[in-house]
Parts: sequence; C-alpha cells; structure tokens
Amino acid sequence: ITQKSDISPWFLKTLKTYLKDHFNKPFNIYFHQAKADINCQIADYCGWAIYVKNERDEKRPIAFVKDKIKPESVKNAPFNPAAFPGLADFLKAAFCGLAAVNAIILFMSVYATRVFGLNEAQVINLIGFSTLFAIVGSFLSGFLSDYLGHKRCLLWVFILWSLCFLFGAVVKNVTWYWFIGGLVGIVLGSTWVVSRSLAISLVPEERTGEIFGLFNFVGYLSAIVGAVFWGVMVWLLKPMGELGYRITLFSLVIFTVPGFIFLLRVPKDKCATKL
Repeated sequence: ITQKSDISPWFLKTLKTYLKDHFNKPFNIYFHQAKADINCQIADYCGWAIYVKNERDEKRPIAFVKDKIKPESVKNAPFNPAAFPGLADFLKAAFCGLAAVNAIILFMSVYATRVFGLNEAQVINLIGFSTLFAIVGSFLSGFLSDYLGHKRCLLWVFILWSLCFLFGAVVKNVTWYWFIGGLVGIVLGSTWVVSRSLAISLVPEERTGEIFGLFNFVGYLSAIVGAVFWGVMVWLLKPMGELGYRITLFSLVIFTVPGFIFLLRVPKDKCATKL
C-alpha cells in the first residue's frame, strides 16, 4: 500500500520470486498511493513514526499515536496482574470477601440449626427464601452497578455483608431470622454479579478469559481458607456452645474489613459517572 517508487527493487524481486515458486497461477502486483485513502495514510504514518523512533530516536511522532498502537506481542504476552492498575488490589479484596462468603454458603444451614434452632424443614424454607432474594439481588445489583459504578456497589456489598454477620450474631428474635435470610440472599446474588463486572472492567477485552480464570482460582482458594477458618473458630469456641457459633459468625468481619480496604485502592471504574 504505497507508491511503486517507495518499494525497493530487492523486495519487489523477492516477492515475485516467492509468488512464482508457491503459486501456479498468473498474478499481478498493484500499487495504491497512500494519499488516496485515509486508512492508508494512518497506516503509513504509524509505520513512519515507529521507524523514526527506532532509527533516529525521534519520539515526537510516536507520541501522537502511541496510545492507539498495540503490538501483537502484547496481546500474546503472559498475563501479568501487575500490568493492570488496581487488579492486584481487586484480587486481594476478592480473596478476603469470598473467604467469608464461601464460609457462609458452606455452614449457613449448620448455623441456622445450632443457633436459630430451626428444624430441617425450616432450614430448607429459609434457604429457599434466601435464594429468591438472591435472584432479585442479582438483577438489581446489575442495574445499580452500571449506574453507580462497579467499585462503589462492591464496597456497599462488603458493608452489607458485615451487617449480616453482625445481625446474625446478635439477634435472637425468630422474626429477624427471615429478614437476615432475605438480606443474605440479596447480598449473595450481588456479590457474584458486581465482582465479575468489576473484574472485566479492569482488563482489556482480549484478557477477559484470563481474568475470569484468575478470579475463579482466587475463589477456590478463598473457599478453602474460609472453611478452615470457620472450623478452627468453632473448635476453639466449642466450650461456649451457641455463643461460640455467634462469635464465629461475627469474626468473619476479619475478612470483609481488609477486603474493603483493598477495594478502596482500586481505581474508580469508568462507568461511575452518574453520581
């Protein structure tokens, strides 16, 4: 895509030889002036800017287009979280938050039986009730995160989880158990929606698969840590009976508080422009 006069004779001869050796059909080589098409002009300028930068160390031309040029080597380079601002802090926050969330998922029925005194049928009804609110929370948080920003919504999710731990640890009125179950469902549904939305907003589109893989790995690792933490706490506080379970539940704020702090260090996402 240039004028014929700009092509070196050696290159033209090499190209013709290659085509003759690999194609058994007649061919013609056409030249198109770059000034005849805006896209050709852009490509011509980018190539020239890269050339003068490398050959003459002249960086002014490349400064105008460097944000638009993405070498193929970058796309195929190994995934490095440190290369994306805020991603490392997000993964730390996700690890802390999901450790607490996974502990709740695993031991919610046990806690409802030991502390709330619910029988098997009541536990099933409570979980089903929470699941309905989780569906509502998923849809609602999706709209809110697009309007308010993924980071801001996830911060509120961490705050609401801490309130769930507090309410679940201190209330003794049976009526409040259903309120807590509904709140847990809303926050649980919001957790997965908002955290994934924030994750993909921190990396380029071509890195979406890698960030989801890394996010899932963090989730699996946090599930192990959360389960071990709950088990150790219950074992240590076993002599205290029901109170030990309540303390164990509230102690999950050990994860949500540092997760909240890590999340504050994540840059504000671009969609948070409404408020």
